Amino acid sequence: MEHREIVRGLSLGRLPRKTPARRLAAIMAADIVGFSAAMERDEEGMFAQVQELRRKVIEPKIAECSGRLIKTTGDGFLAEFASPIAATLEPTTRATSFTLLPFQ
Repeated sequence: MEHREIVRGLSLGRLPRKTPARRLAAIMAADIVGFSAAMERDEEGMFAQVQELRRKVIEPKIAECSGRLIKTTGDGFLAEFASPIAATLEPTTRATSFTLLPFQ
């Protein structure tokens, strides 16, 4: 596109179009069942356990599967993976990992 066309397009309120970069991704959303009730019983203890769970289990597992943590909430998170296969965690590994921190 020539300089004159760009300037004329800008003066008419039109910008040169760029094709947006697209990619496929698998998004995982997870949260802790019974979190609100556990927080009512022991807010400080539960918060500490969730932080430890995230640091020792969730973040390393996401990284191991070539994922990226997008957002965390009080009792949950969103993670992005390049494919659904990359997002699949072996169930036995996941179950064993989550039993490291007994929630009371």
